[in-house]
Amino acid sequence: MNCPSGLRFLLVTTDNHMLAAVIDALERTNASAGYAASTGAARAHLQRYRVDGVFVDLALPDADDLILNIRGCLSNGTAIVFACLPCGVAPDGIVIPGASFVLQRPLTPEQVISHLARAQAWMQSESRRFSRYSVRLPVHVKSESVEQRGMMATLGSGGMSLDVLQPVEHKSVIDFTFETPSGIRINGKGLVAWVQSEGRIGVKFQFIRGEGHNHLQAWLNDLQPMGAPPVAEGLESRTRN
Repeated sequence: MNCPSGLRFLLVTTDNHMLAAVIDALERTNASAGYAASTGAARAHLQRYRVDGVFVDLALPDADDLILNIRGCLSNGTAIVFACLPCGVAPDGIVIPGASFVLQRPLTPEQVISHLARAQAWMQSESRRFSRYSVRLPVHVKSESVEQRGMMATLGSGGMSLDVLQPVEHKSVIDFTFETPSGIRINGKGLVAWVQSEGRIGVKFQFIRGEGHNHLQAWLNDLQPMGAPPVAEGLESRTRN
């Protein structure tokens, strides 16, 4: 079983055995993962970056609350959540609110791959919904604190990422304007869903004025998707030696 190229997962645990098993499985299925050692670090990351799935160690404090937080998260409310029970606890009859799957520990790579296979169709659908296109266009951006010109990096029907010189606050609302190569002006409002330290921001469209949305969709239909959105920076990744 091969996951679609570019799928990104977050592993939330301090257990090295769980890390090793999940990372082994993801490597075998052409996926990648970031790592958070606490629910607080995971929550901060998920508020800024989109992932396709999250493996949550239920032995961590506030793990149940983290899963519920994921479901209310702007960027990751529909992510697959794999809730991993503490060792010795059987999943029979256990319901974890917000979890997509409940896994029994100790984990094996084969067990993880089996659950990934069950979730694959759903993840493929979500990956298509979040398709991004590599586009380099100037974008005029205006927020409460700053007005500037940025450079678009990726674009999709629901949002875009762009590089800016002056910082823009996470969760701020911006006005944006850009022109397609055919000269059609697209403008509207967007929410800054994530920020990166090197000056790239992700904008979720709130609305596009006039016929702009139809023009945008028609243009996107002629483009070739680049695959998954950019991998988030700023979170420690763990891989096997």
